[in-house]
Amino acid sequence: MFDIDHFTAVINPPESGIVAIGSIAAQAVAEGDRVVVRRRMRATMSCDHRVIDGATGAAYMRTLKQMLENRWQCCCNCGLRIADWCEAHRENPQSTIRIRNPQ
Repeated sequence: MFDIDHFTAVINPPESGIVAIGSIAAQAVAEGDRVVVRRRMRATMSCDHRVIDGATGAAYMRTLKQMLENRWQCCCNCGLRIADWCEAHRENPQSTIRIRNPQ
C-alpha cells in the first residue's frame, strides 16, 4: 500500500505485541545452484518483554510464517477461529485477532 519494505511498529497500551508487515516484492533468491526470482515479504514483531518472552514471540512469528506459506492449511486450521473473531468483532470493534500457537 505504501511501498515500504519493512518498519518497526509501535506498541500501543494495552497491547503486548504488534506485527508489522512490509510490501511484497520480487527478489533474486538462490535455489540450489540457480538464481530465481521469488516474491518476498518482511514481517517484524515488537513485543513488550514484561508480557511476552522473546521465545514466545519467535514461536508466534514461526507460526505466522507457516500459515502464510501454506494458505490452504491456514484456512483449514484457522477458519473457525477467524469466523469466531469476525462475529466477536461485529459486537466489539475494538477487539484484535489473537492467533494461538498450535503447539
